[in-house]
Amino acid sequence: MRALLRTFDESDSESLFEMYCQFEPKGEFQGLPPCTAPQIKKWLTQFCELGFSQFVVEMGGRIVGHSMLCPSQQKTEAELAMFLHQDHRGYGLGKKLLLGTLNFGCKRLELQHVWLFVTGSNPALCLFEEVGFRPRSNGDPLAWEIEMERPSHCGKCKGDKCIVFGEGFPRIVVAHARCATKR
Repeated sequence: MRALLRTFDESDSESLFEMYCQFEPKGEFQGLPPCTAPQIKKWLTQFCELGFSQFVVEMGGRIVGHSMLCPSQQKTEAELAMFLHQDHRGYGLGKKLLLGTLNFGCKRLELQHVWLFVTGSNPALCLFEEVGFRPRSNGDPLAWEIEMERPSHCGKCKGDKCIVFGEGFPRIVVAHARCATKR
């Protein structure tokens, strides 16, 4: 199974909307996509209007994953949001999308700090931990953060490949066999 990981383009809007209409779960917790089609359209439009850095995973002409870096008031900080359609989880695509997004944040945006909100029931929690995210020091169990370790590692990077976050976008990846998930 081959997938293209790349920067979002506004021409992707309809395909991204279709992914979110089928995405589960919706709106149960902070950070999840809204429940209704009009809410989803408005939510996605805001990302473009606010100029968020957005990325997608495309397979067979369909968008099956989406990530974004939402700028904070501090130029060197951003919030990460990442979603992978439930039918495409367990193939390693989420990790590649996450690492590519962090690569962009480190190399292009020169971020030093990225955070996300995640519930303990989120199956991607172990992925976030594996990459280096940790619970915030303020004790909020839903807020996880990662220090981007800039600029110490940046001198060792070669072109678009980062020793910490791997390769950037666009790139074609081969999804590996589906991982068994604990239920």
